[in-house]
Amino acid sequence: MYYNKGEIRQQKVRNSNFEALRILCMLFIVAGHLIKNQEFDSLTYDRFYTCGVVMLFVCAVNCFVLISGWYGINFSWKKIIKLNDITTFYALTLGGMAVILGAYLPDTQRVLKIFIPSLTREFWFITVYLTLCILSPYLNILVQKLPKEDFKRLLIICSCLFILQPTCGAVMNFESITLDSGYGIINFSYLYLIGRYFRLYNNPHKKARVYFLYYLLIALAGGVFQIIYSYILGFEFTTLKSYNTIFCFLASIFLFCGFSRLNFDSYTVNYIAKFCFSVYLIHAHPWCFSWFYNKILGMNNISDGNFFIALTVVPILTYVVCIIVESVRTQLYRLHPIKWLR
Repeated sequence: MYYNKGEIRQQKVRNSNFEALRILCMLFIVAGHLIKNQEFDSLTYDRFYTCGVVMLFVCAVNCFVLISGWYGINFSWKKIIKLNDITTFYALTLGGMAVILGAYLPDTQRVLKIFIPSLTREFWFITVYLTLCILSPYLNILVQKLPKEDFKRLLIICSCLFILQPTCGAVMNFESITLDSGYGIINFSYLYLIGRYFRLYNNPHKKARVYFLYYLLIALAGGVFQIIYSYILGFEFTTLKSYNTIFCFLASIFLFCGFSRLNFDSYTVNYIAKFCFSVYLIHAHPWCFSWFYNKILGMNNISDGNFFIALTVVPILTYVVCIIVESVRTQLYRLHPIKWLR
């Protein structure tokens, strides 16, 4: 059988809907970190951003795990070792630069931890995600063995235990079952199973714009609730931005479903999306983040009124810079195939 060039290209370029979501979510993560790092002069602006606007962005991490669930994780020690090597490379390289430039002076414990960042939660997402990868064969067996109705009941039970209970705890000030605000393997495993369920049994069927509207409404509702509740309590209430609360959970579900309904191919989108992992490692380095954004970019010198402009521009600028840095790393590996440069 013969194929024309158009057919061959179509086979090589995979659907770009979730690749576009990955790019958007990484921009959301950078924006969320900027809000967390910013010191606002006005209490009004502080609550507007840290209680309100941030709710648009906190769904990003959940979306990454949902995407993994949609496609399924094919366990491979080779892939895990490669992710660990890249993580260790950036942890040590950027960490060393931070010390040389006087941006950070670590104690002995932090130095030891930075040498094994995948195990010590120096990059918390990497630690939990690699754990999910290791557990994925058994989660996949669970998905294969459970009948559809039992699978559905399991997800409903998990929703009550790991979403509704933490949400009530956030509002009424008692601890959640998992005690980790959704930053742990329980939430990741739960989201992974939801992604698998959507792919196997319940593909979203509404139009994409409907899901995007739902996402905006639930995120805005969470933001407004936090702002109002902060004024009632007399202090800043931001607990609903935890990854295992109903507002963050539903926002991630609706945003994920919206992109699942899109259908387009773009080599450019796929190319940009492949840098997401590096963008996270570079911009979120625990020794460099505050120094880079405050000392180099001067984020803390930006007025409250101009912060929205920075919140729009800086994440895109960060992504572009990280693409350049990662491209240099890959070129160095081609010239000198050292393990940690691969």
